[in-house]
Amino acid sequence: EKEAALKDADARSMFLDPSTAPMSVRIRWDLLSASYVGLANHAHDVGVVRCDTALHSGQSIPYFEVLLELEEDVDHAQALAPIDVSVGLVSKHFPQNWHIGTAKTSYGYRGVDGCTVSCHLPSASADSAPTTTEAPFGSIIRSGDVIGCGLRLPSREVFFTRNGENQGLAFRLESSAEGLFPAVGLHQRHVKATFRFCGSSPRDAGFAFCPDELVEEQQRDERAQIDAQHINRAHVKLLVQEYLRSQGYAETLKTFSEEAKELDGDADEAAGLECERTAEKAAPSSYSSPG
Repeated sequence: EKEAALKDADARSMFLDPSTAPMSVRIRWDLLSASYVGLANHAHDVGVVRCDTALHSGQSIPYFEVLLELEEDVDHAQALAPIDVSVGLVSKHFPQNWHIGTAKTSYGYRGVDGCTVSCHLPSASADSAPTTTEAPFGSIIRSGDVIGCGLRLPSREVFFTRNGENQGLAFRLESSAEGLFPAVGLHQRHVKATFRFCGSSPRDAGFAFCPDELVEEQQRDERAQIDAQHINRAHVKLLVQEYLRSQGYAETLKTFSEEAKELDGDADEAAGLECERTAEKAAPSSYSSPG
C-alpha cells in the first residue's frame, strides 16, 4: 500500500511536502492528506502543511481543493460547529506554526468565522512593514466541507469555493502570483485535510467545483468587451493600407484603396441623407393655428 501510494505521488505534479511540516502534523503515505496531532493549546501551535511546488501558473486558472473533516465520530452539535483551520496560499518560507494570513506572505480563508485574512508587503520597498487585513467573507468551515482556492490570471485575483459554490473574489494581489504555495493550517485535534490537485484536465480531478467554468466565463466577458468597442472605419482602413504597403502588395493596396474610397463616398452620402431627414424632422412647422 505504501509503495503504491508513493508511485501514485510520483505520477502527480503536486503533492504535500513532508520536509516543511511541523511535528504537530502527520502526513499520510499518499502525500495528499494530513492530520493534526498537536495539543492546540495556544495560538502558535498551528500545524501548517503546504505543497512542494507553487500553484501552477501554466494553467488558465490554477486551482486546488481541500476536504476538511474530523476523523473521530462526532455528535450533531459537533458536526455543525466550526473547525479551527485556514486554507489558502503561502510563500515558500511561511512559518510552520501560524495560521495562513497572519504572517507574510499569505492569503487565507479562516474556518472559525468565515473571514479572509492576509498578510503582505504593501509595496516593493524592503523598508515597508507587512500589512495584515481581515474581512467577513463566507460561511464558517465545518467537518465535511470542501474548500477550494484558485487564481484568476492575469488579474491576480484570489477566489475561494465551498462545496462546489464559488464564494467570490477574496483578494487582488498587489504583485506577482509567482511563488505562492497551496497550504492548509490545522489547529484542532483529529482534524484531517485531504488535498485535490489539478492534473491535465480539471474535469478529471474530482473537484467539487470545476475551474473550467470560470475560464469559459472569462472568455465570454472578454468577447463582450471586444464586441462593445467602437471600431473607427478610418483607423481600420489606415491599418490595412499600412500592412499591405509594408508587405509589398502594391496591386492589392491600389485596389483596396480605390474600393475603400468608393465605400467612404457611399457612407458619406448615406450620412448626409440621414442628416437631412433629421433636420427636416427638427424644423418648425409652417402651419400656424388660427388666432
